Amino acid sequence: MSSGDSISDVSAPIATLDDVRRAEARRLLTHLAIAGPATRTGLAEASGLSRQRVSALVPILEATGLVETVSGSRDVSLVGRHGRLVTIVLGSMTAVATVAGLDGDEHSRFVEPYGDPGDYDHVLDVVATVLRRALGQVDREDGTIADVVLVVPATVAGEPQLVVSDTAFGWGTVDVLAGLRERLDFLGSLVAMLPGEIRLETAGRAAGLAERENLPQVEDLLYIGDHGGISSAIIARGRLVDGGHGLAGDLAHLPIDYDGIRCGCGQRGCLTTVAGPDAILERAGLADVALEFGREAALDEFVALVHAGDDRAKWAWLDASMWIGRALQLLAMTLDPSAIVLGGAWGRLREDIVRGFNANRPVLAGASLEDIPPILVAESGPEGVFVGARADARGRVLEERLTGVFG
Repeated sequence: MSSGDSISDVSAPIATLDDVRRAEARRLLTHLAIAGPATRTGLAEASGLSRQRVSALVPILEATGLVETVSGSRDVSLVGRHGRLVTIVLGSMTAVATVAGLDGDEHSRFVEPYGDPGDYDHVLDVVATVLRRALGQVDREDGTIADVVLVVPATVAGEPQLVVSDTAFGWGTVDVLAGLRERLDFLGSLVAMLPGEIRLETAGRAAGLAERENLPQVEDLLYIGDHGGISSAIIARGRLVDGGHGLAGDLAHLPIDYDGIRCGCGQRGCLTTVAGPDAILERAGLADVALEFGREAALDEFVALVHAGDDRAKWAWLDASMWIGRALQLLAMTLDPSAIVLGGAWGRLREDIVRGFNANRPVLAGASLEDIPPILVAESGPEGVFVGARADARGRVLEERLTGVFG
């Protein structure tokens, strides 16, 4: 099975025969989008489906104009122009917009600094600038736009989507997409040409999808890292868990220290107040570094100081890693993930988190659960948010193409 196939199943639960066929067809289309033309045997090997299932699905997809047999060969390919995926990611001090193909390969990148991330209006001005440049690049390539997504270091919920509980930038609850429409009056006509709306996504969910792609056999995964603030994702049976209100996986605001300080969200003792990047950097004496050079640079310095044995950084981290370990204990028993993946600085300081996690593990059936689940280090690095966001976008595009084919 190819890595991309694992991403394509982020959708509604399978319930009917049409749902099964739709999911199988999505796996075939995903492989063709990523790898290009393939034989029916190649599709079977890549998707994990039998040769007979592939042979039954391909004629249906051909009849509906989604795939075709390449002239002069036995290969199957997607039909038509596939469009470009535009992805904008907000970092601690910069906005980055990329243009990629449906296969996820990046064609171009535009970077613009905005300095203070707390200046909401200025940040949106910069986001509008890089988005305009990315869309202009697609136009110069004589291409079409298939999907646009903006990745933010905050919780996203509601329809229409809003940024809520943003403590990473201090924005609170804001309608980012409305702000962009005010700055780019052509967005309305652009949306009319897209399969769906311009989407917001959280950095943790995007990064979690990238790690799911790296672990195609892991169906149940918990991702947690420090993209801007504490960012996380819960993946169950291969699919992102949204919850009843879109808030599932917002582990930054897990109230771990009931008697702790008041968080910006209104609760007491949220995980971000005891183990978030800002809290750690403040205790380590690196808050000024974060203000001048950004959180990512300050966290790099923090990790180096911890490894070098700096007392202030070491004690700040020992306290934070204890709280992270406790949070993961609660989540491991609640969710029972097959693996926990640590991203960002947390991944580079994995050993201390593992110690905190193993400090209070249960014994079941006479065996310790010390090694269950395994705690892994994220493989995708800073690019993971782009990889995961594009994979999710590709799934939306292909899902739209399958609309009406099955059920």
